Amino acid sequence: MRRLMKTSELRRLNIIEALIEKDDWENIATIAKQLHSSERTIREDILFLKNTFNEFTIETNHNGVRILLNKNFGLKSVYRQILKESIPFKLMELIFFDETMSVDDLAEKLFVSASSTYRTIQQINKILSTDYHANIETNPCQVVGNEHFIRNFYSAYFKETYSIVEWPFKGTDEEAINQAFISLFQILPEKLDVNIDYAYFESIKIVIAVNRIRYQHGHLIDMVYLDSPWVSQITHALNSRDLSSFSALKNVKAVPVTPESLIQLYTPYLNFERTWTMEKLNELRKEDIKLNTAVTFLEENFIKLADSLNITVNADYFSLAMIGTSSIEDNDPNNLFILFDRNRIFLNEFKKKFPYVYRSTRSIVKKFRSLMGLNQAEDKINHLTYTILTYWENLITQLNEVYYSVKITIISDGHTSHAQMLAEFISSQVKISPKFNIYKEFIITTEILNKLDTDIIITNFTLPEGINKEVIMIEHFPTAQNMQQIEDSIRTIIDERISAQNDQADFPIN
Repeated sequence: MRRLMKTSELRRLNIIEALIEKDDWENIATIAKQLHSSERTIREDILFLKNTFNEFTIETNHNGVRILLNKNFGLKSVYRQILKESIPFKLMELIFFDETMSVDDLAEKLFVSASSTYRTIQQINKILSTDYHANIETNPCQVVGNEHFIRNFYSAYFKETYSIVEWPFKGTDEEAINQAFISLFQILPEKLDVNIDYAYFESIKIVIAVNRIRYQHGHLIDMVYLDSPWVSQITHALNSRDLSSFSALKNVKAVPVTPESLIQLYTPYLNFERTWTMEKLNELRKEDIKLNTAVTFLEENFIKLADSLNITVNADYFSLAMIGTSSIEDNDPNNLFILFDRNRIFLNEFKKKFPYVYRSTRSIVKKFRSLMGLNQAEDKINHLTYTILTYWENLITQLNEVYYSVKITIISDGHTSHAQMLAEFISSQVKISPKFNIYKEFIITTEILNKLDTDIIITNFTLPEGINKEVIMIEHFPTAQNMQQIEDSIRTIIDERISAQNDQADFPIN
């Protein structure tokens, strides 16, 4: 959706993202080459960003340029400010709330010329009509076409543009939305097992508010699914209740509060015919060969991957999550993003730390999607990969144990309590806490030390030559230089392990 932005807006966004990704000084010439722009243009953009944003500080010197995010701000905050300043997105928001405006009205509110507004609309329509079967009609201006996409777009837009403490729908009572959804949730069939937390509830509120306003303006989603058994249960439950409790919907212009209108307003949360439980999944696997093949493949390969790493895996649990997520991926508003692609950002950082597990998981996900007959769109693959890595119980803890657990043996010529004190002090000072072993044997030889299951040996005396471990000698108490040597050794060991992951052969999928 970032293609809706103007060229200059997108270029500045790319500069911010490149600097945040670099997380260090970057040469302006390198940025210019990367973005296919002149150095002069990049310098002008950097000056603009310096004067426009409070969320970060941009520093420049002989080393180049770097960005420092201010406290309590992150990339999401930057995206939020960019969306609020973007002319195309501001135009889309104005149209959403008021469908009576002409192009001249929009131009006046945006403080631009009518001709510029027309060009912006043409730019937006070129993308919307080609990719999403929607477009902006003019005089009066409104967004029409694929209503499913339009609602999802606006839900994603408002979620990213306004913080969780802001409520942009001034004509809609937020508390009424809260109570309306709670009232609806209370009458859902008892067998429906739904886990809704604070974050998801905040997303639901935005979706309901968007649905309400689009409905109020007369834009409807195709309701052919009303004949399904699942919706019949909802309709029956609604018909048996006093609908006045849905106070958020009372003022929907010219639309009676009926089961049909409520289903329209609460889509997509009421148009899923399947509620996934392990019992239901196992029943369907007996009937659906394709489903059974895909789930079997998923579970077998993740068990195989876990075994190869000597870690545990709850394969049946997240196979259920995978099936549930993939079955609604085209209907879930939370899957669409405007600028903030949380899945990609998460996966990029995960890949840096655990490249082999990332590559293996992604390969399994792609084959699973192929077996299910699902497309190989990048965002869909990312979403399922993200789902796996976040549903995998204790994954990070276990992987840290596999790849980042550094073992240190301490040998003191004083006494074991002195060695224990050294272990406690070092553990309190280093960034990655190692596992310590206090050497208590009576004899020390090169052969014995070389057989130790350890990465680093720390002593307070000189060891004989020929030790195949990293050896660090300290005096009776570690100095700052000693601590730096220990930190450097730990960092080298971890870097070697990450490099080894990158060189590791791809996971052999069955």
